[in-house]
Parts: sequence; structure tokens; C-alpha cells
Amino acid sequence: VIDDEEIVREMMKDVLEELGYTPLFAKNGKEGVELFKKIYNDIDLVMIDMNMPELAGRETFRKIKEIAPSVKTILISGFGLNGTVSKLLEEGFSAFLHKPFTLGELSEVLNEVLQ
Repeated sequence: VIDDEEIVREMMKDVLEELGYTPLFAKNGKEGVELFKKIYNDIDLVMIDMNMPELAGRETFRKIKEIAPSVKTILISGFGLNGTVSKLLEEGFSAFLHKPFTLGELSEVLNEVLQ
């Protein structure tokens, strides 16, 4: 999970662990890409916030896809399905989650993407 908001990372840790996943976290795109480079073979899915300092969601997504083109990715954002989000989905994100989302919504999207 790559998200600059600490509260989001903390909530995602609790929820993802409750769902049986082993999550890893980065506080910005740059840190996320560096972590991904080191262990991408062990990662099934990357959740990327759209708006972050240092490296925004789009650039983070592109760098991650350069490293591992087949990795599944979920765009997470407080913005609805506007033009920017739609364009990002067209670039190859596997799914979109609108913040704030429920445990049920997260679980459903994870199941769809990881099947």
C-alpha cells in the first residue's frame, strides 16, 4: 500500500491483516517504488494513492509497471470517477477504490483483482 496519509496506512494494515493478507507500506511513491524494486517477486498487488508528494500516483504506477508489467494494481483516491481517474484506469490499473471505502468494498475489490 502506497499512501501518504498515515491514518490510511494504519487502517489498511488492520483491515488487510484481518482479511488474511501480509501488507507492506510506503508513505510516498518514491519509497514505494524503491521497496517494490527490492521484493517485487513476492508482491501480488500494489495499492496506490493518486495524490502523493515526491512521486504522484500516475508516475508511481508507471515505474512499478516498468519493473513488473503483470503486477495487479488498485488506484485509491478521495476523488470520484472523474476524468483523471478514468484516464488512469485506462492506463492499466486493475481497479479503483474511492476513499473512504468499507471493509466489504475493499474485500470485494481484492477478491476480484486477485482471482
